[in-house]
Amino acid sequence: MLHLSITEHIQSTMRLFADDSIIYREIKNICDHTLLQQDLISLCEWAETWQLNFNISKCYHLGITNKVVPFSHNYLMNDIVIAKSASTKYLGVTISHNLNWNQHCDNICSKANSMLGLLRRVLSDCSMDVKSKAYTTLVRPQLEYACSVWNPYTKRNIHQIELVQHKAARFVFRDYSNFTHVTPMLKHLDWDTLEQRRLSHQLSMFYKIQQGLVGISLPSEVCPLTRASRAPNAFPFRHIQTNCNVYKYSFYPSSIVAWNKLPILMDTFPLTNSIMSTLISMISLL
Repeated sequence: MLHLSITEHIQSTMRLFADDSIIYREIKNICDHTLLQQDLISLCEWAETWQLNFNISKCYHLGITNKVVPFSHNYLMNDIVIAKSASTKYLGVTISHNLNWNQHCDNICSKANSMLGLLRRVLSDCSMDVKSKAYTTLVRPQLEYACSVWNPYTKRNIHQIELVQHKAARFVFRDYSNFTHVTPMLKHLDWDTLEQRRLSHQLSMFYKIQQGLVGISLPSEVCPLTRASRAPNAFPFRHIQTNCNVYKYSFYPSSIVAWNKLPILMDTFPLTNSIMSTLISMISLL
């Protein structure tokens, strides 16, 4: 039978984006290993039918688990073992086997610092306004891309990212002295901390999911509270209880904690730029 779609006979979950794809499955037992391997065989059969070739040298097997003794299995494509990796980049975000964001933060900070270094060389004699615009246009987006997904909670990552903005502030003021403080510079530029901005982006995405403004559905574990008096927000959600920090600080659990601290404002009006500005000010008080 001719396979028209690449996902036609796939039992696992598969995501496609341009020429990039990912297939994944929760592994509970050996049967799940077998089903995932069968899906890989189906993919190879589809490629052969349409006279296409997977570049297996660029394919990686990433196992995400917090088990002390995780399941181990070798997966094959065209009788070639898929290389195992401790981390991989997908759509610009580096995902590690333990969902630690150290490597991703290292990568984006390295790129942002390189761009900032270029701006220092090219725009050294420009006005403060031009330098500030250059940072917010060319550097800061590199530090915030998809941050709703990977918003870090460790002091190491938070400080590492903020340090890039501190360097940018000194670049704008052309002040690199060890005897001056960067805090007044940030206040003069009216730059919110990147930690505040990430939380703002995260809550904005949570709001859009609630309102059906994006193609993402709320998972079953996200439940509204029946008694609104437990939170200042008009529509609070039940906190998701977990002892695992990786999950505790992931998108939904951490968004709910912050969301429940917000006033009625976010549930009463549409999400606009002015409301987002107000939201950022609120976040500093959380």
